[in-house]
Amino acid sequence: MGDHADLAAGQIPPEFEKWLPLSAAQCRELCPAILAAQLKQESGFTVGLTSPSGAQGYAQFLPGTWASYGYPVDEAGQVTGPAGAGDPNDVGDAVMAQGRYNCAVADTLRPGIESGAISGDPVALMLAGYNAGPGAVQQFGGTPPYAETQNYVTTITGTAAAYDLAR
Repeated sequence: MGDHADLAAGQIPPEFEKWLPLSAAQCRELCPAILAAQLKQESGFTVGLTSPSGAQGYAQFLPGTWASYGYPVDEAGQVTGPAGAGDPNDVGDAVMAQGRYNCAVADTLRPGIESGAISGDPVALMLAGYNAGPGAVQQFGGTPPYAETQNYVTTITGTAAAYDLAR
């Protein structure tokens, strides 16, 4: 899944299309289809969404996480200001932050995966870490036994397969 294949045409809102490959290029665990499927799961590509827990925007960042990963970006995806200054309802800011946080989770988990302390598919583990936190993945040595997290991973990987032309 870590390749940067084209997405199936017409399945992603056009305003997201340029941002998905830019964001996916941030680490090897990402591809545009995974990011698109995650956005569909998180917000349905809906602007202005706030969850009961306070998660905001397209990628449903909690304010504390956004403060660390939510940079404003220019049209090329380059950071233009400090962390937290981006807008979770701006497509570019949100999708680049989504990739940035996924990659931070993947970076946190990679040593455990490489040592064998954490088992499972690296992409699925990254998604589980995005949902439940990387500490939960480390604690359980793989995808946590939480129904919400297991459903999250299964739904996103299934949707990504439908989006990804490389499959």
